[in-house]
Amino acid sequence: MDYSSFLEIAGVAHANVRGRKQLLKALAAAGAELANLNERELHRLLSERAKFYALGLAGGVCISHVYVQGVERVRGICLRLTEMVDFGSNASRKADTVFLLLSPFQATPDSLKALALVTRALRDPVQAASVRAADTAETLRRLLCGTMQARAA
Repeated sequence: MDYSSFLEIAGVAHANVRGRKQLLKALAAAGAELANLNERELHRLLSERAKFYALGLAGGVCISHVYVQGVERVRGICLRLTEMVDFGSNASRKADTVFLLLSPFQATPDSLKALALVTRALRDPVQAASVRAADTAETLRRLLCGTMQARAA
């Protein structure tokens, strides 16, 4: 299965934040820049979504997933933080790596496939460490998609 058919890795960004509010602003800024979206609207969506849902995984990784008007296919952005931040995840763990999934407003099966792909990959401590070390969108795409293709074989 070609995972790149339903998940585009838009980029890897870095942020120096000290709390959840700054983290949401940094996510919105990275998402707006890398996916060509309205930063204010994305921040509003992330803030609303973070009140109810964020998926904290072991090893300092958190996934945030929002549905956005104007997004035509699922896009992923990895935000690497200079220090651990409590994202308010359901696992009550701090994270220094946040993976943002931007999905089309009209939910598609690709949204769930992408969320499952990223969750499975980042649940593995070795894979999470590799993602944490990725410096480019291409490296991140190869790590996520390559690992999942190997597991499917």
